[in-house]
Amino acid sequence: MSEEEIWFICILTVLQQRYQREIDKLERDNRELRKQVIILKGDSMPAPRKIKVRGSHEVNDHHGLFLELEYMHEGTVGSLRRF
Repeated sequence: MSEEEIWFICILTVLQQRYQREIDKLERDNRELRKQVIILKGDSMPAPRKIKVRGSHEVNDHHGLFLELEYMHEGTVGSLRRF
């Protein structure tokens, strides 16, 4: 396996971990919302919950991650191939 292939696998691993954390957070949010629905059906009023709206700033975060990883990679091997 070439160094570029290893580097690409590292990038994918970092992204997979980041997305897994996001999935875990969404699952926790979903459980909390389900609890609130159950409480509402029981005629109890839970405290209002703020829902975070995600936008283009997250795309910029991921782009920044790629730039950072590419910069680190260029210092050791060379530039990444563009697909």
